[in-house]
Amino acid sequence: MENICSEVADFEKAYHVIIGKPALVKFMAVPHYTYLMVKMPGPHGVITLRSDIKQAFSCETESCEIAQPAEEQAGREQIREASTCKTEDDDLPSKKVAKITSNEKKQIALDPTDSSKFTFIGTQLDSK
Repeated sequence: MENICSEVADFEKAYHVIIGKPALVKFMAVPHYTYLMVKMPGPHGVITLRSDIKQAFSCETESCEIAQPAEEQAGREQIREASTCKTEDDDLPSKKVAKITSNEKKQIALDPTDSSKFTFIGTQLDSK
């Protein structure tokens, strides 16, 4: 028998306990997430803790149902905060897009076998 110190969070949750890495290291336990089991050395051989797939699915579903309203609320608050805050871009002048005439651009083929696939590049660019 071993004692493990842990912190308890007071919130609604689906699982009764979540074993973290410190506990796994202390018990030299190896979790097998695919098979829903944990193996660790014991005084008379390997101790295997198995889980029930139906119970695990039920806990996962319940966790999603608990988390969804909180996630939606956080999203709404982010949107509300973003809409009321003044951003740095509000003080900047609007960017102007330069118009390029046909003699200032060069057509480049993107696919040598298909002449319909091409793009243009400016010819007035810096050598850098």
